[in-house]
Amino acid sequence: MTPRRTDRSLPDPNTEPTISIPRAGRILGMSRNASYAAARDGRLPTVAISPSRLVVVTAELLEKYRLRPVPTAPTAPTPTARATTPRRYGDRQTLPTTRRTA
Repeated sequence: MTPRRTDRSLPDPNTEPTISIPRAGRILGMSRNASYAAARDGRLPTVAISPSRLVVVTAELLEKYRLRPVPTAPTAPTPTARATTPRRYGDRQTLPTTRRTA
């Protein structure tokens, strides 16, 4: 048995312009069957991308149900690596070697 998915986070329309019907239903607290029924009835804003595939338009879903995605915190810039010139074979430092005398 597969684990039940409980992802109810709101998608960002800029990164996810469309979502699946079951995911839209999870966001609204519906079961899978209820979300497909809502898509048939027009309660979910869907668009057909093929004769047998419907997807929900994220921006229209958020607007219709007055949902707002939680803004993500801006990521801190990653520190850049210090610019170094690559070492060539002849530039290597040599460690002093000790010779064993037998």
